Amino acid sequence: MALIAALATAVTVAVAAGAVVWLGPDTVTDDGRAFGPGGSSRFTIRIDPAGGPVRLIRRLDARVSRQRATITLNGAPAGRWEPLPDGLGGWAEQHVDLPPSLTAGQGTLAVVNTFVSSEWDFNEFAYAVEQQIDGAWTTTDTLDVGPGHTGGEAAHGYRVAGETFRGTRTLDAPPERDGRTAPRVRYEAEAGQISRARARPGAAGASQGTVVAGLDHEDSRVDLRVYAPRTGRYTAFVTYAAGYGDAQHTVTVNGSTRFTLDYPHHGWDVWRQVTASLPLTRGWNTLRFQHHNRWAELDHVEIA
Repeated sequence: MALIAALATAVTVAVAAGAVVWLGPDTVTDDGRAFGPGGSSRFTIRIDPAGGPVRLIRRLDARVSRQRATITLNGAPAGRWEPLPDGLGGWAEQHVDLPPSLTAGQGTLAVVNTFVSSEWDFNEFAYAVEQQIDGAWTTTDTLDVGPGHTGGEAAHGYRVAGETFRGTRTLDAPPERDGRTAPRVRYEAEAGQISRARARPGAAGASQGTVVAGLDHEDSRVDLRVYAPRTGRYTAFVTYAAGYGDAQHTVTVNGSTRFTLDYPHHGWDVWRQVTASLPLTRGWNTLRFQHHNRWAELDHVEIA
């Protein structure tokens, strides 16, 4: 079963941590491992230090519901594997877009997945890494997990603690269908450079549970570095909450293009999305979100 080949043609279903991708129309047998409470897995993956954003893709048995684990990169918190929709029964793939602040300029990443919760355990059958390089998503590394692939595990320094399963499973996957959602790359606001504001953890319903709050003063701002595979216009999907009337931020692109972004009032911890068209240059760009009128909190920005 070719992990990346399947990704190229399968239909994508959006979920909190990334996407579920159904694999092929056939029954497939694969080997893998799983770990339970107090357990974890760790391995090292290769990326291009000169490349752009990175996403980590995991193949899993989706019959086990409510699988959740934290992710660290080189010892720093980098996101979470969140539960997939209930009722999935078969092979699935899920991806997490990794924070650019932790991947830019790196040649290798030490990944640790740590169990948080599950109906039974957290399973993993393969991992792949995709990175934006020269305008396209490119596979930079793969890891096939399981007792039948100990050579690949050793090459990636794979280790598992609290193992609850090792072996093979044979599962069905729904037929492939045409059509894909245009990919978006997510940048968490709290991972940016924050000035006269603060990261607020425990934000109910927010991506990764943390947002930028306190953007209340004339000089309050957050700077995000975002990647463009080529020069052109891109769409920014900005997720926010505004609880005291309609709010506005001044958005600056690379210190020059400047415009006002409106945030209609919906209430605090009620996360809504607005869009803006951005002129980006090839490579890394800096977006600045600065207080303009009233008050809004920023959750994340997605670029497509």
